[in-house]
Amino acid sequence: MKINQGKQSKTISLKTFALKLILMYIMALIYVAAGINHFWHPVTYLRIMPSYLPAPYFLNYAAGVVEISLGILICFKQTQNLAGWSLAVLLTIFFIIHIHMLQQSLNKDAYDLSPAIAWGRLFLQPVLIAWALWYTKNEN
Repeated sequence: MKINQGKQSKTISLKTFALKLILMYIMALIYVAAGINHFWHPVTYLRIMPSYLPAPYFLNYAAGVVEISLGILICFKQTQNLAGWSLAVLLTIFFIIHIHMLQQSLNKDAYDLSPAIAWGRLFLQPVLIAWALWYTKNEN
């Protein structure tokens, strides 16, 4: 499939195009579901939020609204670039939460999450950021 980009043209295979499209819808579903979960199960998110962050309920619900919105916006060509960059920024901000989760998981008395899961979640963050940034490139 040939995609025109100004003076340059870029060719991507149909398989790559299809994979990117399928993964976009999977990403969208993940963020919409996660966003909805902020409203259905707020305690899940409130208990992992660092105590030094102000207004935890507001931050939880705001994160839910943003995740739902970006999950929808990533699906449209006109908003995909903005949504991809916004997701990357949001996921970068979420590093605060995941570092806190890791610190708390090492203190077994304070937290019921295994350190292995906390480390895994922390290392997954750059993968999710790269995945979001994949949709900032206009090749589909």
